[in-house]
Amino acid sequence: MESESQKQIENILKSSTCPDSNHDAWVKSQMDDRENSQRNAHVAQLLQNAHIPKRYLAPARRDNKAWTSKLDQLQAKIGTGMLIGLLGTRGEGKTMLAIELIKAACQSGKSGIYVTAMEVFMAIKAGYNTGTDEGHVLMPFKIAAVLVIDEAQERGATPWEDRLLTHLVDNRYANMRDTIIVSNQKPADFGASMGSSIMSRMQETGGIVACDWPSFRVSQ
Repeated sequence: MESESQKQIENILKSSTCPDSNHDAWVKSQMDDRENSQRNAHVAQLLQNAHIPKRYLAPARRDNKAWTSKLDQLQAKIGTGMLIGLLGTRGEGKTMLAIELIKAACQSGKSGIYVTAMEVFMAIKAGYNTGTDEGHVLMPFKIAAVLVIDEAQERGATPWEDRLLTHLVDNRYANMRDTIIVSNQKPADFGASMGSSIMSRMQETGGIVACDWPSFRVSQ
């Protein structure tokens, strides 16, 4: 006579989510789920490390066709070593556009960092107080796959700042890493503040993007 334990084993086998006939498919499904989970965790970590301001973590508005079209164009250039300047008046979504490029990079497994120009120089000066050299402080900004430097117009444009900014941009240019510099300046003023070295590389690898569409801060 069949024992009770044998019946229980048979019932478990019959109700198994992995019947022999579908074993390979079941195993593949489990592996895919694990890979997706690992990928999602990796993307979440990349986004956290990108220092994106809280205001810009939510999905961006896409009701501005000109803005959306430009985003699509720039996303296609991620990974090409582009160096671009996003210029325009306040409220046109320049920062939002740049941060969406960081998000796209993170979704594809690449690293990104958002920082203001002032924060770069403040970090270096803070390093002086702790005996940390400039190279060590700049390293995260050098190796990020996509770097956004916002509010470039707020920097002092001193010889010290010029030297450090040129060094950072030149290093990223040489290593084919994408750099987006955001400013409210007019093209002529922006070019003068960046200097000939940066502007020459920018003209070669991306140029200036004029953000001249309607403001996001004005009701349409």
